[in-house]
Amino acid sequence: MTVPFRSRCDQLRQVPLNTVAAALGYQRSAQDNSKWKKPGSVISINGTQFYDHLQQTGGGGAIDLVLHARPGGFACALVFLEQLAEPRHEPRTDAWLTVQRYLCNTRALDPERIERAHRQGIITADAQRNAVFAMRDASGKRTGAELVGTASAFRFRGLAKGSRRNRGGFWITSGQHSPPQCRTVMLVESAIDALSAEALALPCQPQMILSTAGASCALPEWLASDRLHTVICGYDTDSAGELAAERLATDPRVVRLRPPPSVKDWNDLLRKQDKRNS
Repeated sequence: MTVPFRSRCDQLRQVPLNTVAAALGYQRSAQDNSKWKKPGSVISINGTQFYDHLQQTGGGGAIDLVLHARPGGFACALVFLEQLAEPRHEPRTDAWLTVQRYLCNTRALDPERIERAHRQGIITADAQRNAVFAMRDASGKRTGAELVGTASAFRFRGLAKGSRRNRGGFWITSGQHSPPQCRTVMLVESAIDALSAEALALPCQPQMILSTAGASCALPEWLASDRLHTVICGYDTDSAGELAAERLATDPRVVRLRPPPSVKDWNDLLRKQDKRNS
């Protein structure tokens, strides 16, 4: 049965503003959970209302927020929200629930962020209850997957059969950027580190965070690296990470950003911050 246009608009206005803000590239403030920030905009969310402190304007409902934060007009805003609100056709299996609990409870990743990534199909679960992180090329075409086991006894890490690091990787971008548009890229060693670095709101604010699935000594071939202005090497501070960073540093665009000495990697830092805030 077709939903009348006006009724569908009313439904889309009710999409939670926190979910919409995250999809629009806003980062939640660590100091105030009601505030969300991205370059050129700082909004406060109160129920169905929002207010932009920098632009001194606000509105009510999800459609208004999309119209405020991105170009394209009313029709484009509806398409954006339709894609965001569209339910997944696959059942919420026990395998996915296991992976979801592992990522949110054990790894301290934001439940809204993980659920959104699941709806987008870039984080799923396989029959063995491994977390599956989609590796994609610059066009968004899937080229493989990183796998992380959720069993407490043994944490399997590796690539799905047929995956090739030189064809694509797990990546996330800020705002409405696509990989060919990104000029500032941060390299990390795993998909979980990429999601963690995004949540930490690092001062470097890369347009793209990319997992190289291990410490790679070369820039990814598929990334069209000739267009990059800055490459932030965020590898771990172990011997493999330092060696790869040293070799990458022969490229003058590469700058080194180490996790603090008190942690192993970006996810370790995120978990420590989560414990302090709880």
